[in-house]
Amino acid sequence: MNQSVEIELKAMLTKDEFERLLRYFERENTCPIVQHNTYYDTPDQMLKMHRAALRLRNFAERSEWTIKQTQSDVASLELNQMQHFAYQTVPDVPDIREQTLIDFLQKHQIELNQLRPTLTLQTERWIIQCDCGEFCLDRTTYFNITDYEIELETTQLEQAQAAFQTLLAQHQIPYRHAEKKIARAFKSQL
Repeated sequence: MNQSVEIELKAMLTKDEFERLLRYFERENTCPIVQHNTYYDTPDQMLKMHRAALRLRNFAERSEWTIKQTQSDVASLELNQMQHFAYQTVPDVPDIREQTLIDFLQKHQIELNQLRPTLTLQTERWIIQCDCGEFCLDRTTYFNITDYEIELETTQLEQAQAAFQTLLAQHQIPYRHAEKKIARAFKSQL
C-alpha cells in the first residue's frame, strides 16, 4: 500500500535567507531536483472541500500521482502512485491506477473524469539529510512569482521541532508561517 502520514515543518524564507542556507548546507553549487507540479480538482473544488489535493509531480525520468489530505497543522495523509516515466504533456484527466487513490476518490464521490488541471508550478529542491529527517530548501515559481521556503520532513516531531527552531535561530531567521504551495499560488491570483 502506498499510504503514509507525512509530518513536515515549514517556514517561508526571503531570497537572502534562502541563499544563506544554501551556502550553510554547502549546496550553492549543486543542481537541485526539479519538480513540475500540476494540481487537479473538480470544477466545484470537491478535493479542496475535503482539505485534499491531487498532484502530478513530473521529474526528469519519472512521475508520481499524490493525494494529500490535511490531518493537522503539521501532518497530512499521503497516497502515492509512482511511475517509471515522465509525462511529455500533462494529461487532461488523471491517469490513476493505484487502488488507494481510487478508493479515496470514490469515498468522496469524485469521478476521475471530473478532475481537471487547475494549477501548475515548478519547484527546485535541495535535500539535506539530518538526524530527524530531511531538510528541503525549495524555490518555487508560479504565475511569474518566485518564493522560498524551508521544510523539515520527519517521523520524529519533537526532535524535528527542536532542530527546526535551532536552525532558524542559529541563522537569525524569524519564523514565518508557510501555507501549502497550492494555497500560496491560488492566493497570488486573488
